[in-house]
Amino acid sequence: MNNQLHNQSQNSLRSKSSESIQLECQNLLQTFSFWETQLESKNYRILKKKKTRIVMGLNRIKNIISSELSFWKTASHPADKGNYTAETAKSPNTPYFRSLHDNIIQATGIVGLLETFSWKAPRTPNIGTFSSPQPSSSTNLIKKEVRIDIVSKDGLEWIKVINKTFSSFWKPLSILEAEIYDDSDSSDFSDTESVNSQHSLQNISNANQELIQTQNGTVWIPSRNAIILLPFFKKAQSYIEASKHFMVNYRSPRVVFMFKNHQKFDDPIYNQYTNILFEKIKGILNEMEIQVGLFDDIYAIDPSNSDNTPTFYPKWSSFTPISTQDLPDISEINLQSSDNVNEHTQNSEISYYDNQDTNNSNQNMTAMGLGSNFGLKSNSETQISIIEEFISLEKDLVLDITTIGALISTTSNGYPSKEIDPAYSTSWLKLQIIQESEFPMLPYLSNMFKNRNLITVSTVVERILKTASEVGGRNEYARCKSLFMKNPKLEDCVPDKKYPAYFQGAELAPTIEALWESWLKLPSSDNRIPYIEVIDPIPSERITRFYHSIHSEENLPEDKSGLKNEEIATKSDQETSLIEHKHHGSQKQSSNASPPKNSFTKLHLELFGTGDNIKATVTTANLASCRILSKNGIHGISIAFHTPRSLSEPRIYHNLLPFGKIKQLK
Repeated sequence: MNNQLHNQSQNSLRSKSSESIQLECQNLLQTFSFWETQLESKNYRILKKKKTRIVMGLNRIKNIISSELSFWKTASHPADKGNYTAETAKSPNTPYFRSLHDNIIQATGIVGLLETFSWKAPRTPNIGTFSSPQPSSSTNLIKKEVRIDIVSKDGLEWIKVINKTFSSFWKPLSILEAEIYDDSDSSDFSDTESVNSQHSLQNISNANQELIQTQNGTVWIPSRNAIILLPFFKKAQSYIEASKHFMVNYRSPRVVFMFKNHQKFDDPIYNQYTNILFEKIKGILNEMEIQVGLFDDIYAIDPSNSDNTPTFYPKWSSFTPISTQDLPDISEINLQSSDNVNEHTQNSEISYYDNQDTNNSNQNMTAMGLGSNFGLKSNSETQISIIEEFISLEKDLVLDITTIGALISTTSNGYPSKEIDPAYSTSWLKLQIIQESEFPMLPYLSNMFKNRNLITVSTVVERILKTASEVGGRNEYARCKSLFMKNPKLEDCVPDKKYPAYFQGAELAPTIEALWESWLKLPSSDNRIPYIEVIDPIPSERITRFYHSIHSEENLPEDKSGLKNEEIATKSDQETSLIEHKHHGSQKQSSNASPPKNSFTKLHLELFGTGDNIKATVTTANLASCRILSKNGIHGISIAFHTPRSLSEPRIYHNLLPFGKIKQLK
């Protein structure tokens, strides 16, 4: 009879506990679903792929909450205990979910949720063993990974949620201190819960630590040795290692451990010692380059829990400078599943991999942008940081040939609404005219350029002037040449008669101001023509090594034409620059001769390498080169992407010279 009553009591207790947890899971699911609906709203200005990345994160959160809900539904049935134990009854995952909710609310510029960053690192030798250094190989590398709860500040901040107040660490610290000061072998650290609390405090007292009795519990000055054994220190160094490996805009993301805000007690002595503990933990983490933050318990006071309408919404990273148009995204992401939180919860996480090709030696170390202990060529597919908010741009901008082309193109500079003769029209021109009507390029570039230094390398200047002289019009060429003069005069910018541009396009503008009329009328132009400083290429060592690694003699098989891949890529890149193609005997567009898929030419080396070396933002419409860098483990280069605008003046005005005529001029 007594056993029956005991079982009924246990079942009733389990049912009440389970029901409250289920209700909380349902409320949390509803809140995260509201957020997803808000994010998917057409009125929310955010890049399409970035929105997709955040939605995937929200779905991962909802998946683990749903798993938690399913578990507790099973646990609520007396006939089916499932995985229910006394331990799981004490430790549901809902407190973590609430803390995750609160941190998402308080973060800014969120770009990812529950993301895992994976890489390979040299295996650490066992302490006390003596062995000669082994060359890096697959057997000497181990996979390492960290899970980041919230990626915020447009990727520049990684938040790890620590669902604890500092006062909650006193009990585990008493056990850890006991282990440190206990000279006997009677206790086993792997079974800390079995250590008697009074015995633990006695060991601390025996170690000449002054114990202070307060109404909220015993406190003391905790030792560093005990503090660093707290669970959140276990992988702390791995977070820093990962942040230095996956840089964003030449910076390692700032790692922040977010703890629950202090709970103030009536006893001032207890509060005083808890603050001492806080400062000690903060100091040790700061030494490890990890910042400490505090979050408030927002979920508990959110009225949405009663009326089902969330009051608090996250501050997603939004794209606001000019237009709501979604720009192309170049992120490469891999999905994996892994266990999360407790055993009964599954979590599908987004992962960024840096898979090492172990067939290379240390000579490629710098090229891959890895730490000094790495020396392997990377095949990683990781996200490229595309800047949407101009505040994130570096002070110096290194302009690609595609950016200069977009700046001088007639399509961008007051395109006249006129029908283009089919003989001169192309699919790319039609597309760019539509894009320009929806997303004007000059306002975008003028906001990007404002209060920044514009730079390019001499090889880009040579290439763009050559291209403009052959396939550009009079005004496009003049605009191009004026960009590299501090006080340009129109007569100094007119194309020479030996260039096709002299005969192509519309009538030349009467003044330099008229030439740049569309630009100068923009408020952000400050009524000044852009000036681009020209410097000699100074590519960084890592980009140089990468370039040589893919253009070495053994990697350059001969083509039928007798040209090596580098020459083919350079020639093709030159001919297809700005998505413009030269004619071969007629005014019809020739077939596209795209550069080799994995090409990275000398021009790319000098442009991206110089930007990397001087820590400048590289502006470009060239997605292919960005992908190549990303897939080969070149992390952290600051890139501002825009859609292309090709040289179009001769096509719009129906006077593009045939290729044969161009040869005669030469």
